[in-house]
Amino acid sequence: MLRYSWPGNVRELQNAIEHAVILGTSDWILPEDLPETVVQEIAPADLASAYQSAIGETRRDCIVRAWRDAGGDHAEAARILGRHPNSLRRLIRHLGLRQNLR
Repeated sequence: MLRYSWPGNVRELQNAIEHAVILGTSDWILPEDLPETVVQEIAPADLASAYQSAIGETRRDCIVRAWRDAGGDHAEAARILGRHPNSLRRLIRHLGLRQNLR
């Protein structure tokens, strides 16, 4: 389990990162792309952990949502996500989502 000292919740951090990705001016998320509250509250080493956690959570949410939208059809969920079905299978296994998709 990843730990970080930011008092907010993962959803708030996820929103901040998504905002930074959309409005950022480079291929990297820079501290100036994030809201001041996030940058001030998270130590630099913890920011990387929090970032990875938020990205993982976003990936899980997207896969579960696509799976449900596809009515449990694996190939259709892969198409919705723009992934090859085999790639989606590996990702589901890697993220431990098998139980969530039954």
